Amino acid sequence: KVVPILNKEGNIIGIVRDIDLLSKVVEKKFGKLNVLEFATTDMITLSKEDSIGKALAIFRENNISRSPILDNGKVMGIVTMHDIVTKFIIPRERVSKGEFKGEKIHPITIPIKEIMTSPVIYVGLEGNTRKVIELMKTHNISDVLIIENNKLFGIITKKDLIEAYVKFTEVKKGFLVQFAGDYELIDEFDRLKILRDINNFATKLERILGSGSIVLHFKKLRSVKGRRYLVRMRLLSPNKTYHVRYEGFNALDIVQILLDKMERIIISDKEEKDDKRWRDYFIDRMWL
Repeated sequence: KVVPILNKEGNIIGIVRDIDLLSKVVEKKFGKLNVLEFATTDMITLSKEDSIGKALAIFRENNISRSPILDNGKVMGIVTMHDIVTKFIIPRERVSKGEFKGEKIHPITIPIKEIMTSPVIYVGLEGNTRKVIELMKTHNISDVLIIENNKLFGIITKKDLIEAYVKFTEVKKGFLVQFAGDYELIDEFDRLKILRDINNFATKLERILGSGSIVLHFKKLRSVKGRRYLVRMRLLSPNKTYHVRYEGFNALDIVQILLDKMERIIISDKEEKDDKRWRDYFIDRMWL
């Protein structure tokens, strides 16, 4: 995952990996914050005997990409979409194409304990952002569990930490942009155009909302007609979080559609707030 770097004029001059950015910001007071403040505590968990098929269905239904594995309340491991792709889907495709002819193809009903990551990397309830980011960098992972006395309390991801940094530091202006998922699969020329469009959009947002963060998640979908993407966009502003998504064959076109949808939602939301402010003003004046 990468984050664009802008100069004072708002032009993109490079990119930096999310973990490198986080490693730098924790050198300041942000590194002392307790991660439970930003963690997801209302988690969807799975049992070690649940099938890979069930895990995939739950991931899709709840728009998540990871889930802790519990056994009688005790954390046994964690399974992510990356685990399923690298340990199950890709090996199946290789066998079916004859690359490993004669090997057994595992059914989708096998339990997730066969592919889960165990033991898990975790911090206790007093864990701070500095410790979590050190663990992420050391173990090359994107999430850390929060466990105390064998009880699961939450999960924290890189995305959570970047959004927390934007929200809780003293940044007053500007938008932090993060690209995730299958972004690197997009044609380089299209990626440059996407960066340009996001840059222009972020400049507009700064005038309307002040500061915040934008996350664009690209997911490559199977299609017989060509490369198809599902793109989700999340915008975190000082007062509200916005979500839009769109699916299509051209990543650049999808992003432009999402930016248009997001802009219309934000403008409509602002107009509604302005109307309410004027209504409240006139109501107050009536009672003077």
